[in-house]
Amino acid sequence: MENTFSQPKILFQESQRFTQWWLWLIIAVPFFWSVSEILSGLGRSDIISERHQELYWGLIIIVVTYIPIVWLFLFSKLETEISSKGIAIHFFPFQKLKTYTWDDLEKVYVHQYKPLMKYGGWGFRGMGKDRAFNVSGNWGMQLIFKNGKKLLIGTKNPDEIESVLKKISSENTVCVKQ
Repeated sequence: MENTFSQPKILFQESQRFTQWWLWLIIAVPFFWSVSEILSGLGRSDIISERHQELYWGLIIIVVTYIPIVWLFLFSKLETEISSKGIAIHFFPFQKLKTYTWDDLEKVYVHQYKPLMKYGGWGFRGMGKDRAFNVSGNWGMQLIFKNGKKLLIGTKNPDEIESVLKKISSENTVCVKQ
Protein backbone atom coordinates (compact mmCIF):
# COMPACT_ATOMS: atom_id res chain seq x y z
CA MET A 1 0.00 0.00 0.00
CA GLU A 2 1.57 3.23 -1.13
CA ASN A 3 0.33 6.77 -1.13
CA THR A 4 -0.08 8.93 -4.23
CA PHE A 5 3.49 10.26 -4.09
CA SER A 6 5.01 6.79 -4.30
CA GLN A 7 6.50 7.12 -0.82
CA PRO A 8 6.35 3.99 1.32
CA LYS A 9 3.74 3.94 4.05
CA ILE A 10 5.55 3.99 7.42
CA LEU A 11 4.09 1.34 9.70
CA PHE A 12 6.58 1.44 12.58
CA GLN A 13 9.40 3.71 13.77
CA GLU A 14 11.72 3.37 16.73
CA SER A 15 14.77 5.26 17.92
CA GLN A 16 17.01 3.91 20.70
CA ARG A 17 20.08 5.18 22.53
CA PHE A 18 22.47 3.80 25.12
CA THR A 19 20.75 4.95 28.32
CA GLN A 20 21.67 2.19 30.75
CA TRP A 21 22.83 3.63 34.09
CA TRP A 22 25.36 0.81 34.58
CA LEU A 23 27.02 1.57 31.23
CA TRP A 24 27.52 5.22 32.16
CA LEU A 25 28.83 4.11 35.56
CA ILE A 26 31.41 1.84 33.86
CA ILE A 27 32.53 4.80 31.76
CA ALA A 28 32.46 7.43 34.52
CA VAL A 29 34.11 5.65 37.47
CA PRO A 30 37.53 4.96 35.86
CA PHE A 31 37.57 8.43 34.32
CA PHE A 32 36.89 10.29 37.56
CA TRP A 33 39.20 8.01 39.53
CA SER A 34 42.06 8.59 37.08
CA VAL A 35 41.52 12.34 36.95
CA SER A 36 41.31 12.60 40.75
CA GLU A 37 44.55 10.60 41.14
CA ILE A 38 46.36 12.87 38.71
CA LEU A 39 44.96 16.05 40.24
CA SER A 40 45.90 14.91 43.74
CA GLY A 41 49.45 14.21 42.48
CA LEU A 42 49.61 17.68 40.95
CA GLY A 43 48.51 19.22 44.22
CA ARG A 44 51.28 17.67 46.30
CA SER A 45 54.29 19.89 46.80
CA ASP A 46 56.71 17.00 47.37
CA ILE A 47 56.59 15.95 43.71
CA ILE A 48 59.29 17.52 41.56
CA SER A 49 58.41 19.48 38.42
CA GLU A 50 59.38 16.66 36.01
CA ARG A 51 56.78 14.51 37.69
CA HIS A 52 54.26 17.32 37.23
CA GLN A 53 54.86 17.17 33.48
CA GLU A 54 54.20 13.43 33.47
CA LEU A 55 50.99 13.97 35.40
CA TYR A 56 49.85 16.71 32.99
CA TRP A 57 50.47 14.36 30.05
CA GLY A 58 48.57 11.62 31.85
CA LEU A 59 45.63 13.99 32.32
CA ILE A 60 45.71 14.98 28.64
CA ILE A 61 45.84 11.34 27.50
CA ILE A 62 42.93 10.37 29.74
CA VAL A 63 40.78 13.29 28.57
CA VAL A 64 41.65 12.67 24.90
CA THR A 65 40.84 8.97 25.29
CA TYR A 66 37.57 9.43 27.14
CA ILE A 67 36.10 12.18 24.96
CA PRO A 68 35.69 9.85 21.92
CA ILE A 69 34.32 7.05 24.12
CA VAL A 70 31.76 9.33 25.75
CA TRP A 71 30.90 10.87 22.37
CA LEU A 72 30.41 7.41 20.89
CA PHE A 73 27.94 6.29 23.56
CA LEU A 74 26.26 9.68 23.87
CA PHE A 75 25.51 10.10 20.17
CA SER A 76 25.06 6.49 19.05
CA LYS A 77 21.52 5.91 17.92
CA LEU A 78 19.71 2.92 16.46
CA GLU A 79 16.78 3.88 14.25
CA THR A 80 14.43 1.29 12.83
CA GLU A 81 11.63 1.84 10.37
CA ILE A 82 9.22 -0.68 8.91
CA SER A 83 7.35 0.41 5.82
CA SER A 84 5.35 -1.02 2.98
CA LYS A 85 8.63 -1.31 1.01
CA GLY A 86 10.72 -3.07 3.68
CA ILE A 87 12.82 -2.51 6.79
CA ALA A 88 15.26 0.36 7.13
CA ILE A 89 17.91 0.70 9.83
CA HIS A 90 20.46 3.34 10.66
CA PHE A 91 22.93 2.73 13.48
CA PHE A 92 24.89 5.95 13.77
CA PRO A 93 27.92 6.12 13.61
CA PHE A 94 28.44 2.45 12.73
CA GLN A 95 26.25 2.06 9.69
CA LYS A 96 24.63 4.35 7.16
CA LEU A 97 20.93 4.09 6.45
CA LYS A 98 20.28 0.69 4.91
CA THR A 99 16.96 -0.49 3.54
CA TYR A 100 16.09 -4.14 3.05
CA THR A 101 13.13 -4.74 0.76
CA TRP A 102 10.63 -7.47 1.45
CA ASP A 103 11.99 -9.26 -1.62
CA ASP A 104 15.43 -9.54 0.08
CA LEU A 105 13.97 -11.33 3.09
CA GLU A 106 13.03 -14.94 3.59
CA LYS A 107 11.77 -14.57 7.17
CA VAL A 108 11.23 -11.82 9.70
CA TYR A 109 10.14 -12.48 13.26
CA VAL A 110 10.40 -11.11 16.78
CA HIS A 111 12.01 -13.12 19.54
CA GLN A 112 13.69 -12.86 22.90
CA TYR A 113 17.42 -13.58 22.97
CA LYS A 114 20.42 -13.40 25.31
CA PRO A 115 22.66 -10.53 24.13
CA LEU A 116 25.69 -11.55 26.18
CA MET A 117 25.50 -15.23 25.26
CA LYS A 118 24.57 -14.85 21.60
CA TYR A 119 26.48 -11.71 20.57
CA GLY A 120 28.79 -10.85 23.46
CA GLY A 121 26.82 -7.77 24.46
CA TRP A 122 25.21 -4.76 22.85
CA GLY A 123 26.17 -2.49 19.98
CA PHE A 124 27.23 -3.50 16.47
CA ARG A 125 27.92 -7.21 17.01
CA GLY A 126 28.51 -10.47 15.25
CA MET A 127 30.62 -11.78 12.43
CA GLY A 128 30.07 -13.40 9.09
CA LYS A 129 26.50 -14.31 8.36
CA ASP A 130 25.04 -13.55 11.82
CA ARG A 131 25.10 -9.92 12.95
CA ALA A 132 23.20 -7.75 15.41
CA PHE A 133 22.46 -4.11 16.00
CA ASN A 134 21.25 -3.77 19.55
CA VAL A 135 21.33 -0.98 22.10
CA SER A 136 19.62 -2.45 25.15
CA GLY A 137 17.22 -5.10 26.27
CA ASN A 138 16.81 -8.65 25.06
CA TRP A 139 14.14 -8.46 22.36
CA GLY A 140 14.88 -8.28 18.69
CA MET A 141 13.48 -8.45 15.20
CA GLN A 142 15.29 -11.26 13.41
CA LEU A 143 15.83 -10.81 9.67
CA ILE A 144 16.78 -13.88 7.68
CA PHE A 145 17.81 -13.06 4.14
CA LYS A 146 17.35 -15.25 1.09
CA ASN A 147 21.15 -15.56 0.85
CA GLY A 148 21.31 -17.13 4.33
CA LYS A 149 22.62 -14.09 6.21
CA LYS A 150 20.97 -13.05 9.47
CA LEU A 151 20.56 -9.67 11.11
CA LEU A 152 19.02 -9.06 14.50
CA ILE A 153 17.72 -5.55 15.20
CA GLY A 154 17.12 -4.85 18.87
CA THR A 155 13.79 -3.39 19.91
CA LYS A 156 12.02 -2.11 22.98
CA ASN A 157 8.65 -2.59 21.28
CA PRO A 158 8.41 -6.30 20.39
CA ASP A 159 4.61 -6.47 20.56
CA GLU A 160 4.16 -3.50 18.25
CA ILE A 161 6.66 -4.88 15.71
CA GLU A 162 5.04 -8.31 15.83
CA SER A 163 1.64 -6.75 15.15
CA VAL A 164 3.04 -4.83 12.16
CA LEU A 165 4.79 -7.93 10.82
CA LYS A 166 1.57 -9.96 11.04
CA LYS A 167 -0.22 -7.30 9.04
CA ILE A 168 2.56 -7.25 6.44
CA SER A 169 2.81 -11.04 6.22
CA SER A 170 -0.73 -11.19 4.89
CA GLU A 171 0.29 -8.74 2.15
CA ASN A 172 3.76 -10.18 1.35
CA THR A 173 5.55 -13.52 1.31
CA VAL A 174 7.51 -12.79 4.49
CA CYS A 175 6.95 -15.40 7.18
CA VAL A 176 6.36 -14.31 10.73
CA LYS A 177 7.46 -16.85 13.32
CA GLN A 178 6.44 -16.41 16.94
